[in-house]
Amino acid sequence: MSKLDRWTKYQLYEIAGVKEYWLVDPANESVEYIF
Repeated sequence: MSKLDRWTKYQLYEIAGVKEYWLVDPANESVEYIF
């Protein structure tokens, strides 16, 4: 998962009022839920 997905997009989504943010990484078989 890139730094863009983990930090930059998160900040942009937060500014836009996004209440939930899911990060899915099939290569590492992981899912992160940020609220």
